[in-house]
Amino acid sequence: MYDTHTHSDFSDGVLPPEKLIEQAFSAGLTIIGLTDHDTLAGLPRAKEAAERFGIPLLPGTEIEADFSAQLHILGLGVDPDGEKLKTLIGLHAERRKERNRKLLKKLADGGMSVYDHIAPTNGLINKSNIALAMVAAGYCKTPGEAFDRYLKKGRPFDVRQEYPTMPEVMEAILDAGGYPVLAHPMKMRCDHDALIKDMKDHGLWGVEAYYSTATPADTEFFRGLAEKYSLRLTCGSDFHGPHRPEAQLGCAWRNAEELISTEELLKEKCV
Repeated sequence: MYDTHTHSDFSDGVLPPEKLIEQAFSAGLTIIGLTDHDTLAGLPRAKEAAERFGIPLLPGTEIEADFSAQLHILGLGVDPDGEKLKTLIGLHAERRKERNRKLLKKLADGGMSVYDHIAPTNGLINKSNIALAMVAAGYCKTPGEAFDRYLKKGRPFDVRQEYPTMPEVMEAILDAGGYPVLAHPMKMRCDHDALIKDMKDHGLWGVEAYYSTATPADTEFFRGLAEKYSLRLTCGSDFHGPHRPEAQLGCAWRNAEELISTEELLKEKCV
C-alpha cells in the first residue's frame, strides 16, 4: 500500500514533513510521496525522517500549469537539484508573491483585510492560506465558503496568476529525472482524451486514476484512457492533514495489478 500524493506545511498541508512521515509509517505505507505545491523545500526534512522510520520516500512536487481547467501535474521521483525544475519553481515563487500582494491588497481595499490573520508557513502562502485567514478574521465560516464566494475564478476577489505552460512543466520534470503524472483528472472539466493525448506527446508517464474522492466510474474511465495511451496508473490521497477525513494516507490504494506493477517502478525512484 503506497501513496504518491501528499502535502506538508511547506505548501498547504498542516503537518510538518517529519510528522507526515511518521503517520505514513504508522499507516503501513510501503512508499510515501511528498508532493508539495510548487516547491521542493520540504524534501530534506522528509528524507531525514524517512531514513529514521525506514520508509522509502518518493521525492516529488505538484505544479500547476496554464490551462482552461485547473491542471495539476505531479513530478514523481524528481532530483531536487534538477536545474530546469529549480528555475521553474523559482519563477513560480516570484509570480505567486506578486499574486499574493495584489490579492491581499484587493481584499483590504474591499474591507476584508487579513494581513494580521495569516498563519506562519514554511513556504509561500497560497489561496488556501488566505482562505483560512478569512475564516480567522471572521469574514467566512469555512475555507470552502471563502473560495466559493470570494476567491474562485469569476468571484469578486479573484486575482489571476501567471502559470507555466504544460510543456514547460513536463520538460522540467523530465529534465529532473521524474515521472510526470496527471493529478486528479476527475476534478477537471475538459476533454480528457484530448488533454491526455497532448500530454502524452510531451512525455506524460502516468494518470492518477485512483484518488481519494474518485468514484469507481471515475477510476474505470481513466483506466481506459491510460490503457489507450500506454500510461501507468498511480494512486494518491492528496493528503493535507486530519482535517480532511476524505483524504487520509493510503486511502486511494487498491489491490490492483496495475498499481502493484507501478510500485516496482516507483521504488527505483525512492530515496
